[in-house]
Amino acid sequence: MIEILRSIAPELQEINRFNAIIGKQKRNAEQAYLQSKMLLSESLEGLDAGNDPIEIRDAIADVIVVAQGGCFIADAYQVGHIAGGALKLSSLDQIFTSSADSVAAAWRWMQKPDAEEKRHPYYHSLELTIRRCVAYAASNNIPLKADLQAVN
Repeated sequence: MIEILRSIAPELQEINRFNAIIGKQKRNAEQAYLQSKMLLSESLEGLDAGNDPIEIRDAIADVIVVAQGGCFIADAYQVGHIAGGALKLSSLDQIFTSSADSVAAAWRWMQKPDAEEKRHPYYHSLELTIRRCVAYAASNNIPLKADLQAVN
């Protein structure tokens, strides 16, 4: 999985560049909230994909793009620089259900008065969401790099 994270690092940087160009503000709780709502929407799209492989691939790429946008807002490092092992996942539902739970928890953290101090748990939940999507893509031979390039 680490090799995949490294291989998609340029795509994650492109997502950061896009978010900077459109004027997203770092460490901004309101923008983090909107990003979280978008992530929930993309996660629900993944749940609705059923067994359609194209829709599943689209949902995985969209979730990664939106989660990386949240990492940009959290003013965190890109996910691809972090080392670690692949997660074992039993189903796509586990990714998206966990993602929704993580985002809800992250938003509660971002509502705290000291957003500077609290941005790390927000980032952690987004980073975990990206890792889960990468693990799913790796275990199902999904060409993630190509899919992210298409979304970008």
